[in-house]
Amino acid sequence: MGKHYCHKCSLKLGYLNSNGVDKLNLTGSTYLLEKYIKHTLPPTKSGLISIFSDPTYENYKNSTVNALASGSTVVNNSQIDVVWFSNQANGISFINGVPQNNTDVVKTVLHHDATKIHSFPVDSADLITKNCDDCGINILTGTTK
Repeated sequence: MGKHYCHKCSLKLGYLNSNGVDKLNLTGSTYLLEKYIKHTLPPTKSGLISIFSDPTYENYKNSTVNALASGSTVVNNSQIDVVWFSNQANGISFINGVPQNNTDVVKTVLHHDATKIHSFPVDSADLITKNCDDCGINILTGTTK
């Protein structure tokens, strides 16, 4: 179980650094391109997969930038995930290729690694809220119910 921090405390504690994220090439390697395709095209694999409703690179990049510029964090050991409530439908989740729920949150993972950073939409109804472990404000977390 990780620690949860609001955006302000994430910045203060050094868990977020959005400097240069707008310059990242989020499809600049085979790994990054595979993640982009996985979360922007209808799923071809089994399991839980979510895709953005707007599959353009610009939307994918803007979602990532917005998450890092405004999101809260979940810190588990050395991995820091970022969660940003986009306040609008941004995609859909699938289980084994069958549509499930509309999504309205962007989750960005591995944001400290320019070779692995990627984002995907999730449904806020699947997430829990907690208090920031630093200041106590209530935040949406990347932790599922």
